[in-house]
Amino acid sequence: MNDIIPINEAQDKEKLLAKQQERFEESLANFLAGKTPKKYVLKRPARGGLQVDYVPGWWVIEQLNTLFSHKWSFEILAHDINKDQVWVKGRLIIHRPNGENVIKDSFGSAEVKYNKESGKPIDIGDDLKAAATDALKKASTLLGIAADVYGKREKEDVGTTLTKELVDKAKGMGMDKTELEKITQARFGKKVDTLDALQARQLLSELE
Repeated sequence: MNDIIPINEAQDKEKLLAKQQERFEESLANFLAGKTPKKYVLKRPARGGLQVDYVPGWWVIEQLNTLFSHKWSFEILAHDINKDQVWVKGRLIIHRPNGENVIKDSFGSAEVKYNKESGKPIDIGDDLKAAATDALKKASTLLGIAADVYGKREKEDVGTTLTKELVDKAKGMGMDKTELEKITQARFGKKVDTLDALQARQLLSELE
């Protein structure tokens, strides 16, 4: 008699399994398509008054749980605390049934938040936690989770760095930004600041 499951309990279990299957299919479809649902892509302020896209840490964890049936782990390999920033190196491990685990390492960082009155850090532990979450999200992008969000930002960061390098290179050759811009307009039909990473790298090699 103890093995008989009450009807209400059986129905609840069936609904739960159906919901889990629905969530898995949705996550898998997004994962295979390489697209993060827009409702989970948020914005936050960044240095220079810019706004950058990000996804919440809880959503990334939910995707890992759903896609890999909770068979994953995350550990901190190293960390450091500086005056303005903390960073951690994290390792994401996907535990596969055959024992051939998938391992992805990545760095994450967070700004140290200070109390305006005392000038002391508010909570270094919270800052390290934020850096660890950042590392987990970046490691997850190496699997394809939210890669469209963070991959885009990394490309933009690389493009910005190369553009600055290009301007500095031209300046060292006695060329101001206006003169450089004439070249970029003629070559790519773009201003210097709108060059993508490939175009900036190509022009840099030509100026060598």
